[in-house]
Amino acid sequence: MKKIKNKVLILTLALALAVILLTGCTKDVENQELSVTLETDEIRVGLYTGEVENDIPNGNGKFSTENPEGEEWYYEGEFVNGEFEGTGEMVFESGLKYSGQFHENSIIEGSYYNDDGKLVYKGEFADRNNYFLYEGEGILYDSEEVEMYKGEFYNDKPSDLEKIEELVKETNYEDLASDESRLEDIVKVTGTVFSIWEYDDYVVYLVATDNLYEEVYCIEYTQNDDEKRIVENDVATFCGEYEGLYTYETGTGDNTVPYLVAWSISIN
Repeated sequence: MKKIKNKVLILTLALALAVILLTGCTKDVENQELSVTLETDEIRVGLYTGEVENDIPNGNGKFSTENPEGEEWYYEGEFVNGEFEGTGEMVFESGLKYSGQFHENSIIEGSYYNDDGKLVYKGEFADRNNYFLYEGEGILYDSEEVEMYKGEFYNDKPSDLEKIEELVKETNYEDLASDESRLEDIVKVTGTVFSIWEYDDYVVYLVATDNLYEEVYCIEYTQNDDEKRIVENDVATFCGEYEGLYTYETGTGDNTVPYLVAWSISIN
């Protein structure tokens, strides 16, 4: 029994000494280089300013970096062991902002604001693969920041598609190609898919709604694993949100077209 008590005493003293040593290494740093591994396994190297413990970000701070495309962005808020953990905000050079609760470098609940600073979505985000996907309970807002849809989301899409169909607004190509005041409007487009760009987490379709391919939409869609894949020359109807104009390169020059984020697709 005496040997056990001595071991407990030694262990207690060792733990107490470790706590003293660790708590004695807290300080503030400025522009310290830091590497962050995002939920998508991408590594971002940037500069950190804020509180550190044993040279690891712990407490409040700001991490500034840029995307591979060169767009600058930063996270400012709480850190735990070098990761975004707690309350914070992620702000991009374009003006896009995600604000709320972060866990292991991903936003899990909060608000998304577009590049005009308007509230687009408030609620839960997917804690997997891509930390910008709407998933769980949430609210969508229109361009006037008025509540448009409230309910469940999965894989970045509203689950109640019947309710979304009720929100579709009448429009035409000329309106969307020349007037970005329709941002966040729910629209429906039917056309022929003539080009497909596949990315890790989503697909982008170029869709022509006329035979001369003069009325073209660029449509982004996050597919579920069990969905039938669309191929070129399919005629399909897309229902989703208008996100403004997008410019892409063609063999004859740049082409600027309306950009949609689709929530449902039906092949005709």
